[in-house]
Amino acid sequence: MKCYPNDPYLSFWNQWPSGELMTEGMAQAMNLGLVFKKRYIDTLKFMSPNYRNSDIYIQSCGMPRCLQSAASFFAGFYSQSNGTYPQNLTTWPTNWSPVAIFSEPISEDKLLENDANCPRAVELFNERANDPEYKQWVNNSNADLIRKIYANSGIMPNDTDGFNFFFDCIAIENDPFNFTFPDWLDEKTFNESEEFIETAADFVTGGSGFGQPVSDEMSRLRAGNLLKTWIANMQQMMTGKDNTYKVYSYCGV
Repeated sequence: MKCYPNDPYLSFWNQWPSGELMTEGMAQAMNLGLVFKKRYIDTLKFMSPNYRNSDIYIQSCGMPRCLQSAASFFAGFYSQSNGTYPQNLTTWPTNWSPVAIFSEPISEDKLLENDANCPRAVELFNERANDPEYKQWVNNSNADLIRKIYANSGIMPNDTDGFNFFFDCIAIENDPFNFTFPDWLDEKTFNESEEFIETAADFVTGGSGFGQPVSDEMSRLRAGNLLKTWIANMQQMMTGKDNTYKVYSYCGV
């Protein structure tokens, strides 16, 4: 997450390097792993409680928070694994079994990194961002809101990414942290910002609107590789081929 320059809580966020998972997120991921453990290990007996890399394939995007989320999840999922970590080392974390998590360089990851370098995706994104009807909506219908945000947030008018990250920041500060916003960021401005960002982000990434249908090509470019991989995994499982994992786990942005 990136904060806006005039965010009154910058000192709070600066406690963690950009892109890393907070301790709250680690706890949430581990607790989710415990939920999956209860179902697939304890109840259904589908997976062994003991980690075996022949049972499961885990792949994560190379983003730090994704790798940390995967590690935290499986710390919970395999929290009762035996024989998979040193038993007589007092400094070893309690019941923690290191699992193999595969990843690719972010710039080369076409499976889990939606924003990986793809010239055609960039071309389609720019076409949508410059759509006349969309630009009129941005520059005319939302002009007062945009001016207000630029005037108070410290974001420079030419910093498109900064504006896009603005709502991510205030949304998280609102829930779950329940921070008090500065006076200029009242409930009306918050709600208008939420509606604007959701509409804009959906359209420029391929959603319908402003006289344009859904862009199937953008959907294929962003998620097609992952969907194809899922289908191939299921087909391989159905044919009963040797060396088929019981579980394929993917963690991405």
